[in-house]
Amino acid sequence: AAWQAGDCPEDLRRIEDFTGQYGLEDWIGIALGVISEIQRTQVMNQPFRLANVSNMSNVIMSRIGDITSVQQRFDIFATINGLDETVVRKLRAEPERVQEEVMEWPKGVKLVSVRNVNGVVVGRLATATAPQRSRSEGPPAVRSRARGGEAGGDRDGWWDKHGRDEDRSDFSVPETLEKQVEQERRRADIERKRAEAAESALRKALAQVEELKKANAELSRRVDSVR
Repeated sequence: AAWQAGDCPEDLRRIEDFTGQYGLEDWIGIALGVISEIQRTQVMNQPFRLANVSNMSNVIMSRIGDITSVQQRFDIFATINGLDETVVRKLRAEPERVQEEVMEWPKGVKLVSVRNVNGVVVGRLATATAPQRSRSEGPPAVRSRARGGEAGGDRDGWWDKHGRDEDRSDFSVPETLEKQVEQERRRADIERKRAEAAESALRKALAQVEELKKANAELSRRVDSVR
């Protein structure tokens, strides 16, 4: 059954003990609260090789990513970042490939030091859905995921205890969200064209270098033959 923070104080204490033991931020506890009890046990009970760990949060989120469905990860992403419902609905309507790319799991899943998290997410969405982008390609570093399991967790129960992300209050989604997404798509298209032009110029320069090398080699051969 899905975990409910209000109904299972023992689970809440267990999450608090776990995050406290490893010095994890509260949002890791929120993420653990969203998944099911069985999944949470898988994540928390597996031994850690602390000597080889530089970022414990990434390890935890990687483990969560390995045993959850895309929709569970989406619920976690929306919850820990306090996304506005308008942005959530917009993202939920996109294909899972786009959702995966926007989430940037595990390293980019939590937006830190960002005042306008919703704006950043809208920007990621615009990049992921740019018309010129190949729809056959997945995100660059998406790990293979298990598809089973239901999302569990009473997100509000944990938030009531720990408070919502302060960045949430700084943003209200504009009524012209579609226009904003289109603007971001155009910016992404411009950047793509600039990158293509730079790549083309580099290829031409390399070709010229190769021609010069060949000419130099031919000149050296002729000088040697004269000698």
